[in-house]
Amino acid sequence: MLKKVINNVFTEILWPNWKQNSSHSVSPRVWLKTFKKVAKDTNIIPLQLAQTLASSPSLLRIMLNSFKSKENFPSSRDFAINIAFEISQAGFATDLRSLPELWRLRFFAVTVRAQWLTTIDNSFVLKLRFKTLHGCNPLDLITDGADCLPDLDQLLCNRDKLTKAFFNNYSSADADTEVTVWLPDNSGYVATDTSAKVTIPICVNPSKGVDLGFFRQGFNYSTGRCKNRLWLKDSSIDQRQAQESARFEYASLSRLTRRAFNHSGSTNAA
Repeated sequence: MLKKVINNVFTEILWPNWKQNSSHSVSPRVWLKTFKKVAKDTNIIPLQLAQTLASSPSLLRIMLNSFKSKENFPSSRDFAINIAFEISQAGFATDLRSLPELWRLRFFAVTVRAQWLTTIDNSFVLKLRFKTLHGCNPLDLITDGADCLPDLDQLLCNRDKLTKAFFNNYSSADADTEVTVWLPDNSGYVATDTSAKVTIPICVNPSKGVDLGFFRQGFNYSTGRCKNRLWLKDSSIDQRQAQESARFEYASLSRLTRRAFNHSGSTNAA
């Protein structure tokens, strides 16, 4: 009986709150405290940067995926790739090539992951829900997927490799639609023809939408090929599910909501 009550506290109170906050790029308190604690205890990255990262869409996605039954618990490499990608975006104004000590980023990723598992373990509600979903205690996963070795540095400091690794993580196992992500060149221009520097095909399931952080300013997106290609018109977030939706001219992915991000049909940004 107690187990059912505790699980209901999570599913009916915490979980909806987490999804709604995440949809507005607001970090739930327990997640934010995890990042702040690691920043203060290790002095690896500035506290303000840690707080900003905790509220970034792809890191909030990691938090949510920690409590999804069909998802493996995120590895330290997952944390590192998402942290590096967020830092590389225009809002952070940080060039990863100017950060020679990439060990700091990797160490922060490993430590945040371990602290998140510890935070879950220290919460009666979160721990019980975690055990229900994953069939083990949070601390049982401390060493599983914890490696984040220097061989990752070549990916973290290469924009194209990092971006590919980031977007590839959004592919769905039960996908039936392919979305192409068009990357900008060094000047920030996104070509929409054969001159495009890099494109990444990502397989998704339209009925479910896409996890937070997939649709980004500075990139373009399309479905179909050649003459049948449809370009992204706008995207939005379903706040109840913390899932992103999109409209591609005459097609759509998932259900559009009122909170839309207009792309004005531009081929230079998405």
